[in-house]
Amino acid sequence: MKFQLKNSIALIALSFVFTSCSNNDEVVSDVSGNGNLKLEFDQIYNGANFAFNTAYTNSMVKLLKFPV
Repeated sequence: MKFQLKNSIALIALSFVFTSCSNNDEVVSDVSGNGNLKLEFDQIYNGANFAFNTAYTNSMVKLLKFPV
């Protein structure tokens, strides 16, 4: 019984090894040069526009102020 179980596990492991390997040609992309990236953030806190030096209250009723 042990011998059969070991052989079954070995056979399953070998089948995974041989099916997972493939001989695909690697596609090489020629990515060169410079590009531009633009990020925009919409600063909102608690549904209103965020502003520095303004007091905000969080859900735990604590007063928060973000100085510049």
